Amino acid sequence: MKPFAVFDAERLKHPNVGLYHFCLHLGEQLLQKSLADNQLELKLYAPKQARVYPPQARYVNNYAFHKLWMPLVRKPAVWHGCHQLTPYLPDSKRIAKILTVHDLNFLYEKGADKQRKYLQLLQRNIDRSDSIVWISHFAENELRTHVRLNNKPVKVIYNGNNIRTDIVPQKPVVEGFTGNEPYLFSIAAISRKKHLHVLPHLLVNNQLHLVISGIVADKAYLSEIQAICRQLGVSHRVHFTGAVSEAEKYYLLKHCHAFCFPSVAEGFGLPVVEAMHFGKLIFSSQATSLPEIGGDSVRYFSSFEEDYLQHLGQTIPALQLSADEVKKVQDRSRFFSWQRAAEAYWQEYRNLAL
Repeated sequence: MKPFAVFDAERLKHPNVGLYHFCLHLGEQLLQKSLADNQLELKLYAPKQARVYPPQARYVNNYAFHKLWMPLVRKPAVWHGCHQLTPYLPDSKRIAKILTVHDLNFLYEKGADKQRKYLQLLQRNIDRSDSIVWISHFAENELRTHVRLNNKPVKVIYNGNNIRTDIVPQKPVVEGFTGNEPYLFSIAAISRKKHLHVLPHLLVNNQLHLVISGIVADKAYLSEIQAICRQLGVSHRVHFTGAVSEAEKYYLLKHCHAFCFPSVAEGFGLPVVEAMHFGKLIFSSQATSLPEIGGDSVRYFSSFEEDYLQHLGQTIPALQLSADEVKKVQDRSRFFSWQRAAEAYWQEYRNLAL
């Protein structure tokens, strides 16, 4: 019997968050690596209601009680924890463990008590793991500041680009928005770390619309953004869509005048990669990992002061990328590949298992 590795895809049960896409796309590519390998198999650790992989996939069932006790009839050679705070790392020392660290966003989002609790859980997961993977060098530097790595093997493996060529863009139905107006687009959970409240200022000196897609993670913050829109007199040109389908997201990315991503807490910044795929004019925060991902293909907000943003809003309608600039942006997006990521992870699995 061949040894096997387990990829923890438990986050597939939350389809409107970034970790869902990490599990989906990396899991699909890992499955292809497994099918081509004569020495090592792959099993996907997922809830029964979230079995989204091709028919060849083999599973280990995820249950909530596994947080306390994880009986495994046959032990895997390798277990890959899909995020830094996963409660699903098996205790057995006979199982080699890889942990992917995406970010330490809880340091920006939570109070002091929660920060201490999550740092303790993170340290526990690192102590139990044999290999640590970061999704960006920024995440690496941040992690080294806050936890002890104890000389464990570490590696940066970038995430891939989620855009699928088999999905046809579909115009979303949004009240007060036809899709034909020139508009700025942003996609992010409505939470303070995403810094979305600065974007309405970009509409003050033009007739652009602003479309913001994403789940409402903080209702109070949404109310603050709406109050800013009313104060600036631009409410009729700001549209909150909630979560959108992949096809609707593709339409909004493809047809926007510019993509804006002012987030101040990102371990990777996947929406920027997706916007680059469509060759868009992009305005990004300079915070955390975003300059590492966008490189010189992206324009960066110099400030979030109101005067600066409103002046920038005057110039945006006239800005257009040249054909060479569009190619440069799209070439940058191709640097991020789930196939390349899976190859790097699979080599880690083999190093630990064989």
